[in-house]
Amino acid sequence: MIEKNQLKKEGLVFGRALQRAYKLAFLYSPDHPAAEEPIQTSYGMLTAIMKKSPQFTFGFFNQRILLNDPLTPDTTLDSLANEFMKRGIMGVMFSLGLTVRDYRRGLSIISTKPEIIEGAGGTTLYLRKNPIEGMRVMATDKRDSHKGDTTLGMDIDSFMTAQSLMDPKAIAHSVNFGMFMQGSGLKTPQGFQGAPGEMLALAELATQEAFLNPETDPKETVQALARVLNDLSPDYLLSSMPAERQEAYKGLPASEVAYALAEDVAIQWAKRRFGTAEGADGIRVAQDDVVQILGRALRTTQVAERLLQKINVLVDRKELPVEVHDRIRHEMEWAGLTPEEQHSRLMQLTEFSEQAFRHFIEYVKQTGKDGLLEKTTEVAGHFF
Repeated sequence: MIEKNQLKKEGLVFGRALQRAYKLAFLYSPDHPAAEEPIQTSYGMLTAIMKKSPQFTFGFFNQRILLNDPLTPDTTLDSLANEFMKRGIMGVMFSLGLTVRDYRRGLSIISTKPEIIEGAGGTTLYLRKNPIEGMRVMATDKRDSHKGDTTLGMDIDSFMTAQSLMDPKAIAHSVNFGMFMQGSGLKTPQGFQGAPGEMLALAELATQEAFLNPETDPKETVQALARVLNDLSPDYLLSSMPAERQEAYKGLPASEVAYALAEDVAIQWAKRRFGTAEGADGIRVAQDDVVQILGRALRTTQVAERLLQKINVLVDRKELPVEVHDRIRHEMEWAGLTPEEQHSRLMQLTEFSEQAFRHFIEYVKQTGKDGLLEKTTEVAGHFF
């Protein structure tokens, strides 16, 4: 963690570099040669800060500079503060992993002419239509002025969430909700009001459908759900959950809530599917179905150990056979292989189980998308 005085010093230096880059991005464009050096310089300073503070927030609040939690006055940044105010922007939260490409695009978004933002429906709607990976932009919240250094009185993520929540009744008409429903292939239930219980039931149903439908990409559905939860609040669904379940989700960011929920949906489906299996053949088929769905969940959430822990609980309760755990371990190993290693593994096979055939289908789809037709044909020839 970075010490507050150091954060203040480095944050203000970054702010001045950002102000210069912002000015040139607005006068020309972020892709203009004149803006290249200032953008690279400010991005380098930002990256250095995020190595010590993985999430760094810069903005303006009550006529002071917002640097994560600390607020401090500095008149040298009045020009940038004025530009933010014209566009209804309060601040930006930068996350570690932000690429220079997305940083450049983010500058383009926040330096858009005010009249264009207004014509797009205002700052909040404009920002929701133009999300930036690694940058979260917050619309202005007007407060009484206050001089001198102070703090927000809460962590910055909670503060930003509180300032940007969407009315639950309006969520059904939002861009992110529309993308979520479109990706799941479901229709919005008649009379849907966006209440926590309704939203939770819809989120679980949509995620389950995404796992069960081989033509959909569950990851896209879960990412869309994360954006919806970000509009509402990461904790929005908690009130409709039992107390013991709330503890597992409490305090998580929207993306983690969405991924954890997706895992739970897959686990509960697996429990139900195996619980209804009858006879040796029925149990064998159920095991294959369960491994397939849990494997998709594994590739969607990419948090293998957490998913395996949840599977272990069901195994300990005798609600899933230990073979499922072992096969998911195999799926985890497969998911960790490079395309070249997957190709080699498939070409070495002499016996073709259902799980191996599923890996083959996944590999063919991916190499087909990547245009690697020679490798696709070679593996297909080995199987057939």
